[in-house]
Amino acid sequence: MRGYSTLQGLLRSGSANDVVWDDVNISLVPPITGAAAPTVAAINSDPYLSTYQFTGTGIVPDQLSSSMELLHSYRQGSNIIPHVHWAPTTTDVGDVKWQLRYMWINRDGVMENGTTITVTATTSGTAWREERTNLPTIAGTDKEIGSRFIFTLFRDPADASDTYAQPVALTDFGIHFEKDTIGSRGVFTK
Repeated sequence: MRGYSTLQGLLRSGSANDVVWDDVNISLVPPITGAAAPTVAAINSDPYLSTYQFTGTGIVPDQLSSSMELLHSYRQGSNIIPHVHWAPTTTDVGDVKWQLRYMWINRDGVMENGTTITVTATTSGTAWREERTNLPTIAGTDKEIGSRFIFTLFRDPADASDTYAQPVALTDFGIHFEKDTIGSRGVFTK
């Protein structure tokens, strides 16, 4: 309940007329890029629901690129935890190695070379069972609201650690982050 009481205190700290800011962005980084784009396929044969499927065989990694902005409620300087929501497409059991190449820069920052982190997850043995897998925590030292997180998520079926020889369905990529306000007092300042 500590988190709840902290949020109550934050909400009470200003008057009812105080305004806070937050931000919603739509990425303009091309949604499908890289050596090979994942295929778009039906979820469990449903013709009205689609997902990206990352292949389990071959020598060319499937890649998906995008970007996001850290919201105004982000506790500046705190760490983030990237994660994927996905599902095996068969009852086979094996390891899926998710790889994330990213660059995290503050507003007006200089874009530099990225960093790659990885995680290996074992499939459940149940086809189309939703899985959530955390990648390693990323340090947020000196990061601010409005900072840009630019990334490419990929699966390399030629990697010896990736032993699941079937496609996996990727439904979401997300970042868990700490909040210390419901928004920011200024458009660009906490």
